[in-house]
Amino acid sequence: YQMVAGGRDQTLRVPDTIGALAAINRKGWVDDDSKRVLEESYYKLRTWEHRVQMIRDAQTHAIPKVENEIVRMAALYGEDNLDKFLKEIKVTLEGVHKTTETFFATDKEDQVEYDTSFMEESDWEMVNNWRQLPAFRTERASKIFARLHPTIFNRLARSSHPREALLQLDGFLRRLPAGVQLFSLFEANQHLLELLVDTCAMAPRLASSLSNNTQVFDAVLEQNFIVPLEDEKVLEKTLCDGLDRASDFESVLRVARRWNNENNFKVGVHLLKGLSNCEQAGKSYARLANCVIKSLVPFVVEQFSSTYGPPPGRGFVFLAMGSLGAENLTSQSDLDLIMIYDPQEEEHSQGKRPLAVQVYYARLTQAMVSALSSQMAEGKLFEIDMRLRPSGRKGPVATSLNSFIHYHKNSAWTWEHLALTRARSLAGNEELGIEIEDFRQKLIHKLEDYPKIITDVIDMRRRLSENTPVEKKEDVWECRLGKGKLLDIELLAQAGALITNCMERDIGSQLLASSTKGLMTREEYEELSSHYSLLRQIMQVARLTVEGNFSPDTTGKGIIEILLQQTGMNSLETLRGKVQNQTENSKAIISDLIDNRWRKWADG
Repeated sequence: YQMVAGGRDQTLRVPDTIGALAAINRKGWVDDDSKRVLEESYYKLRTWEHRVQMIRDAQTHAIPKVENEIVRMAALYGEDNLDKFLKEIKVTLEGVHKTTETFFATDKEDQVEYDTSFMEESDWEMVNNWRQLPAFRTERASKIFARLHPTIFNRLARSSHPREALLQLDGFLRRLPAGVQLFSLFEANQHLLELLVDTCAMAPRLASSLSNNTQVFDAVLEQNFIVPLEDEKVLEKTLCDGLDRASDFESVLRVARRWNNENNFKVGVHLLKGLSNCEQAGKSYARLANCVIKSLVPFVVEQFSSTYGPPPGRGFVFLAMGSLGAENLTSQSDLDLIMIYDPQEEEHSQGKRPLAVQVYYARLTQAMVSALSSQMAEGKLFEIDMRLRPSGRKGPVATSLNSFIHYHKNSAWTWEHLALTRARSLAGNEELGIEIEDFRQKLIHKLEDYPKIITDVIDMRRRLSENTPVEKKEDVWECRLGKGKLLDIELLAQAGALITNCMERDIGSQLLASSTKGLMTREEYEELSSHYSLLRQIMQVARLTVEGNFSPDTTGKGIIEILLQQTGMNSLETLRGKVQNQTENSKAIISDLIDNRWRKWADG
């Protein structure tokens, strides 16, 4: 158990055997009765070992075969009845064996029947071809996997759609570079194999990502896997502790990726198993992104500073924008970030290779983006989008505080002010972050050209509609693009936030502010809020489970069942009807508000 879990849990790294038994008992790996049997047996076996060594005056662990030596050993133990002594040895050894045998994998080829009634002839051909895959290149891997057949096929047979799950399992095995270690882990921990089969049945996209990140199964062995994610500060400390133990910068990036992969897998499994809902998953994914960015920044700065010197002036802040700013992500969300820095009076960095401050912070930004998005053996952390920075793609990747303030006071487009409604200081200099937040709030309070805001939003809606392909507009399951859908609701909510001086970043609170201030009725708020939540639920499930666009015609039935469970609908047709009806209602409400009532209110 120390080998299996001690690498992740330092409390199990106890040098003495009795102490280690107590530690794994506290963690729930060994029950109280097993702990008692093993402790008592350990003391007896150690005592007998010492008596044998005293008799033979040698480093030995073998029970004597000569009767007079056994008699002497028993006498040293305080037992004058030889038969009773030998029986006690036998009972002790059998007790240890019985207690420990369930943990160790066996090579015994048990003939266990399993259910393959769901399989067709082509399925058998596919299964028979598994032995040609890289994961089965060794005889040991093939033998272990053969012993896993009962668990695999019985679990498949019990799933709602076993043939779909079998096809996904086939894809998982084909992508595996090797199999012995993973198959051994499955044999010792059958619930991991059952989880894999369930994931194949319910979330093909998640299953496909597991092939290159099989180490995430280690996280399932932890006792707290079924417990919701900890508080953000606890998560951040856990990650930072792991990063601090890394030997170099590359190891830091690998540790961060492993940590993020494991926790993302946990959030996804909780959603699939109904342990959490879509809203909770969205917040959990955002919490993980927050922790990764905040924890990595000091290491990136340290690595960069070793060549170019420490950050000039007061340093910098990374602003979270978009869904990250609102702390509502999916498993596949890009992260919108902006870097703002304050060089004060400094013009260059102080290091072995000094840089002008603008170049310094531009390169530091690129270093951070690279740390987050570079492909490694453990994959990427996140894709980063910096288009929400001042002047978009045309502007520098890092912006000075003075330039940021001047730009938003004098030159920013309305869409950039809309984006600020969800801006949040995430990592960097805390004092600078507070100052930027103070500016954000004051700016929103001072924006009073409501006719311009509404005119620009009307124009944005028109251009978004013109640039959205017809097939996406007509696709019921396209959640983001099209009138009455996510981007349309977000545009309305952010415009309302500017008009009502709402400082909240999440869309629900921004819609509520518009209702509270009289910009829309309570009924309209409830309709838009309900529809926004429904579309987010569909998108959350789709991003976790399928590659590409979600379509019921090409999506497995297991995924449909998860979708219905999360949305509270009893059939796909009911859900389809609700989405269509609410989209039309939301489209009509938004058009009436922006094109008619808000426009008249602003002009009057």
